[in-house]
Amino acid sequence: MNIKNLLLASIASVAFAYNPKYDLQLAKEYYNTHQTNLAITYFNKVLMHNPHNATANFYLYKIYKPVDKELSNFYFTQIKQPPKEILDEIKKTPNIKTYLTRKTIPIKEVQSLVKPQTTSKKSYHAKDDIIKGKKYLKEGKLNLAIASFEKVIIHQPHNKTANLYLSKIFSNIDPKLSNHYIKNIKKPIKSYSILTMVGINYDTNINNDSDATKWDVYVDGEKKTVTHTPKKDDAFSIYEFLKINPKSSLFNTRITNNLVLYNKNVINYHDKNIQVFSYAPTIKYNNKKSYFKYIYVRYSDDSYLNKFRIATNIYNKFQKSKLTTKYLITYNNYLADSKVSKDYVDYRIDAILSHKFDNLLFSNMLSGELGKRIGGNKADEFGKYQLYTSLKYSLDTYTFGTKFAYSYKRYEKTNPTFNKKQTDQKTIAEIMMVKKIKTFNHNFSIQTKAKYIDNHSNINAYSYNKFQISIDIIKKFKVFKQWVKYYYFYYFL
Repeated sequence: MNIKNLLLASIASVAFAYNPKYDLQLAKEYYNTHQTNLAITYFNKVLMHNPHNATANFYLYKIYKPVDKELSNFYFTQIKQPPKEILDEIKKTPNIKTYLTRKTIPIKEVQSLVKPQTTSKKSYHAKDDIIKGKKYLKEGKLNLAIASFEKVIIHQPHNKTANLYLSKIFSNIDPKLSNHYIKNIKKPIKSYSILTMVGINYDTNINNDSDATKWDVYVDGEKKTVTHTPKKDDAFSIYEFLKINPKSSLFNTRITNNLVLYNKNVINYHDKNIQVFSYAPTIKYNNKKSYFKYIYVRYSDDSYLNKFRIATNIYNKFQKSKLTTKYLITYNNYLADSKVSKDYVDYRIDAILSHKFDNLLFSNMLSGELGKRIGGNKADEFGKYQLYTSLKYSLDTYTFGTKFAYSYKRYEKTNPTFNKKQTDQKTIAEIMMVKKIKTFNHNFSIQTKAKYIDNHSNINAYSYNKFQISIDIIKKFKVFKQWVKYYYFYYFL
């Protein structure tokens, strides 16, 4: 079985009851191909579930023997009931082979040969091994660094510095193992979730131009026909996205501060450029999340809109299903010069039901929204509902997805220009693929999307359709406050 198949089997074993068989085979493959760092990762993963697994402990004993005898011997002493395979290897081990001549080997006698030179907790100084570990990291000697930090944990299982360094080392290889080290730290810690994205988008109708060749307008109550020459301009745009999410915990409450920066530059159509800044302090408690959100929008390189939003989300879980109900109130303050106020308040309720089938995630949303104008022209007041359904399927390092959305929007008052109450029906169909790329030092994703949008309006001047294609590079990482303190010289990306 090759490494790729073993990886798939290892992933599958997590979905059901844990079986160390595949992780052990994978670790041995890495060991035999001299990929020691990855071998250590998967042997440690096995030990998370069973600290006395003989195979994992014996291989770690062999790996660390040339590096650190004390750590190597510690792993050996964890072997309680060695299988025949391990007994055969023990017999071949120098200094033990000559002593062991029987088929059945009392493990206590074996352990006595490799009894570690234990150091009392009082006399042990973790600082020395932490300094060594940092030095080895700086030199790129990860095996030696891991050995130094694990020696600290043998004597002080909850040592904050050693656990944080090991968490960072394994964060891009095995997040579960990385979190295992974080959980060893008893004192609550602060963390920062960071998401960065850069992308390019192609739009076949950047101005949302209508296919209609004429429409009727009313000027001073008189009907006139306006001719229109359809001109669908296509354009490329480049955008950058950054989200920073500091988190801290207090009892059963989590407090976050979401900061988002977004910039989009449309090539040759600078009047379509958009910049967005948003800040949302959020509090999560039990199955609820409440937040206040401020959004500032620049459009066409000029201040355009302020949004002020308050919202509450309520989560209900039913085995593999989750129902999320969102209640949102948003005040929209338009900053562009206008003789008539365009400000309005919208009230929205979303209900999202999702269900997980192993590697398949199925989601549905029903949303209702009501927009009320504050002064000005009441023709822009509206009622809107929307429905979407989506599927996401994950396989190894790939995620495939599809989404279909439909929305119906009806304006409450008659549009005086067209002498009609406007209604819009928008349909969106989307497919996407995400490829995760993992190396020891890097962990990022490449995302591609293709989207078709069709907006049908009873006022044909507002009807349009378009295709959009985008390619994004996404990087997610988590930074603990202590990483910044202890890990400044080491890489994050």
